[in-house]
Amino acid sequence: MTERRPFDSPQSVDVPASSDAEAFLVSREQFGMRFGLERMRRLMTALGDPHDAFDAVHVVGTNGKSSTTLMTGAALRAQGLRGGCFTSPHLLSFRERIEIGGEIVGETEFARAAEIVRSAVLRMDADAGADDRITQFEAVTAIAFVAFRDAAVDVAVVEAGLGGRLDATNVLGRSRVQVLTGVGIDHTEYLGETIEQIAREKLDVVRSGAALVCGPLGAAAAAVANALSDERDALMTQLRSEDPAFASLPGEFVRVNASLSLDAAQTAYDRLRPGAAFLSDAAVRAISGFARSGRSQGRLQIVNVTPFELRDAAHNEQAAEALVCALRELAGDRPVTLLVAMMRDKHIQPTLSRLLTAVGDDGVIVCTQSSNPRSLRAAELAVLAERMSAETLGRDLRVERISDVHAALGRARKVAGSSGALVVTGSNYLLADLIRDPAAPAGATF
Repeated sequence: MTERRPFDSPQSVDVPASSDAEAFLVSREQFGMRFGLERMRRLMTALGDPHDAFDAVHVVGTNGKSSTTLMTGAALRAQGLRGGCFTSPHLLSFRERIEIGGEIVGETEFARAAEIVRSAVLRMDADAGADDRITQFEAVTAIAFVAFRDAAVDVAVVEAGLGGRLDATNVLGRSRVQVLTGVGIDHTEYLGETIEQIAREKLDVVRSGAALVCGPLGAAAAAVANALSDERDALMTQLRSEDPAFASLPGEFVRVNASLSLDAAQTAYDRLRPGAAFLSDAAVRAISGFARSGRSQGRLQIVNVTPFELRDAAHNEQAAEALVCALRELAGDRPVTLLVAMMRDKHIQPTLSRLLTAVGDDGVIVCTQSSNPRSLRAAELAVLAERMSAETLGRDLRVERISDVHAALGRARKVAGSSGALVVTGSNYLLADLIRDPAAPAGATF
């Protein structure tokens, strides 16, 4: 058996190119998506426990995690704290998942952290069985934790990848505050079939004596949150309404997430700096500035006003409902054209059913498919859209199918015209394909 060696210090690592770090992470995709914390704990030990080097706010939920993570981070930076943020998925580069001081981690810092993790992973591979290799998500999470440690952040706001209980992020050693954005039906093959089961999986991240900040919850999820908070002696608060300070932000779920982020940041600051005054006005300005910046790509992102084009990766029923509600506010009475691609392993019918309600009798649905092999074929999606528009909506909506995403976008723009609203939705992979150089490799967006 190979002897375990201590982690390499940043000074002892020859820093490769950032592209080498990306290649390393893409190579881990072959080991799939496997849950459990034992591999991650071994990796943290091999790296010198970077996850214990900073305080953390841990964000879980079905939707809204990334924007809540980034807005909470912005609010904490407005208090003078040096902060980091970890989100997923990315669109073009794994670097997008890691922010330090409000900026995407630099190429050199990313490559340095990735080389430290790669060295540890390769040593662990020598001892690991075929089904016990470090996964891609575990590796990129470890890179984030090493980068946060080496940047000496005061606090990191960390988005869980999937669920919570067995997610790689659940090794966080100094998780002071946990945030639950909401609970919907998604990833049932991993998290359970009911709201109660899914809520329990996500809320397992709650630490004894910590603080739990919840967004709007239905009765079933709220009951689970209350019971678990009591069990772990955690202080639970729940957002009841939007904060009036965010009334001018576009889209109801943006305002809700902004309000939740403000609550989460204040709760975290009170725990990190007991007795210090929380600068609420500065936090509101920071959150509002982020929400208006358009930096959150693919999340209610208006890429053009005239003609109107919006991109949102609504990939489950709850997210689709939020998008449809926001469209009434953002697109007005413009006729909607949908450009849609969806993953075959998602709950397609309820999500598509909600998206179709945005399309009027004079609207069009253009079905396409992303480069990801799990993408539903454009022809299959079109057949489903035709059937559902007739059976569910009682209307025969116009449906077109174009497999190439760039050709599909061109067609959808032409159909929408200057007076319509084009909405690109259904999958992060579709959004990534549209902004990636067509000649570039697809990479991974887990």
